[in-house]
Amino acid sequence: MEISNKSISHELVFKQTSELAQLIGDKQCSAIEVLSAYLAQIDKYNGNINAVVTLDIENAKIQAKAADEALSRGELSGVLHGIPMTIKDVFET
Repeated sequence: MEISNKSISHELVFKQTSELAQLIGDKQCSAIEVLSAYLAQIDKYNGNINAVVTLDIENAKIQAKAADEALSRGELSGVLHGIPMTIKDVFET
Protein backbone atom coordinates (compact mmCIF):
# COMPACT_ATOMS: atom_id res chain seq x y z
CA MET A 1 0.00 0.00 0.00
CA GLU A 2 1.64 3.21 -1.08
CA ILE A 3 0.82 6.15 1.15
CA SER A 4 0.34 9.05 -1.20
CA ASN A 5 -2.93 10.40 0.18
CA LYS A 6 -2.38 12.94 2.96
CA SER A 7 -5.40 11.72 4.93
CA ILE A 8 -4.06 8.15 4.93
CA SER A 9 -0.63 9.39 6.08
CA HIS A 10 -2.34 11.46 8.75
CA GLU A 11 -4.21 8.36 9.96
CA LEU A 12 -0.94 6.47 10.47
CA VAL A 13 0.14 8.74 13.31
CA PHE A 14 -3.01 7.89 15.27
CA LYS A 15 -2.71 4.12 14.99
CA GLN A 16 -1.61 2.04 17.94
CA THR A 17 1.96 0.80 17.83
CA SER A 18 0.73 -2.78 17.47
CA GLU A 19 -1.34 -1.78 14.43
CA LEU A 20 1.62 -0.01 12.82
CA ALA A 21 3.85 -3.01 13.48
CA GLN A 22 1.26 -5.27 11.83
CA LEU A 23 0.98 -2.97 8.80
CA ILE A 24 4.75 -2.87 8.39
CA GLY A 25 5.15 -6.61 9.02
CA ASP A 26 2.43 -7.41 6.48
CA LYS A 27 4.05 -4.97 4.03
CA GLN A 28 0.86 -2.93 3.79
CA CYS A 29 3.02 0.12 4.38
CA SER A 30 6.73 0.67 4.81
CA ALA A 31 8.77 1.97 7.71
CA ILE A 32 9.71 4.91 5.46
CA GLU A 33 6.02 5.73 4.93
CA VAL A 34 5.31 5.60 8.66
CA LEU A 35 8.36 7.75 9.38
CA SER A 36 7.27 10.27 6.74
CA ALA A 37 3.83 10.51 8.33
CA TYR A 38 5.37 11.17 11.75
CA LEU A 39 7.85 13.70 10.35
CA ALA A 40 4.96 15.56 8.69
CA GLN A 41 3.13 15.64 12.03
CA ILE A 42 6.24 16.92 13.81
CA ASP A 43 6.74 19.56 11.12
CA LYS A 44 3.14 20.68 11.43
CA TYR A 45 2.97 21.03 15.22
CA ASN A 46 6.43 21.17 16.72
CA GLY A 47 6.98 24.85 16.02
CA ASN A 48 4.19 25.72 18.44
CA ILE A 49 4.84 23.16 21.15
CA ASN A 50 8.58 22.45 20.88
CA ALA A 51 8.07 18.83 21.98
CA VAL A 52 10.92 17.48 19.86
CA VAL A 53 14.11 19.34 20.63
CA THR A 54 16.70 17.20 18.83
CA LEU A 55 15.51 15.68 15.57
CA ASP A 56 17.86 13.40 13.63
CA ILE A 57 15.94 13.06 10.37
CA GLU A 58 18.80 11.65 8.30
CA ASN A 59 19.55 8.86 10.75
CA ALA A 60 15.83 8.11 11.12
CA LYS A 61 15.55 7.75 7.32
CA ILE A 62 18.62 5.50 7.22
CA GLN A 63 17.17 3.30 9.98
CA ALA A 64 13.72 3.14 8.35
CA LYS A 65 15.23 2.21 4.99
CA ALA A 66 17.34 -0.49 6.69
CA ALA A 67 14.21 -1.84 8.42
CA ASP A 68 12.38 -2.04 5.08
CA GLU A 69 15.34 -3.74 3.41
CA ALA A 70 15.66 -6.25 6.26
CA LEU A 71 11.95 -7.05 6.04
CA SER A 72 12.27 -7.62 2.29
CA ARG A 73 14.88 -10.29 3.14
CA GLY A 74 12.50 -11.85 5.67
CA GLU A 75 14.38 -10.47 8.66
CA LEU A 76 12.35 -9.07 11.54
CA SER A 77 14.22 -7.47 14.44
CA GLY A 78 11.37 -7.73 16.93
CA VAL A 79 7.89 -6.48 17.68
CA LEU A 80 8.85 -2.82 17.10
CA HIS A 81 10.54 -3.46 13.74
CA GLY A 82 10.31 -0.26 11.67
CA ILE A 83 8.41 1.77 14.28
CA PRO A 84 9.72 5.34 14.67
CA MET A 85 10.25 6.55 18.21
CA THR A 86 11.39 9.50 20.24
CA ILE A 87 13.49 9.47 23.38
CA LYS A 88 12.99 12.09 26.03
CA ASP A 89 16.03 14.35 26.26
CA VAL A 90 17.01 14.43 29.91
CA PHE A 91 20.62 15.18 29.05
CA GLU A 92 21.96 17.65 26.52
CA THR A 93 22.41 15.86 23.19
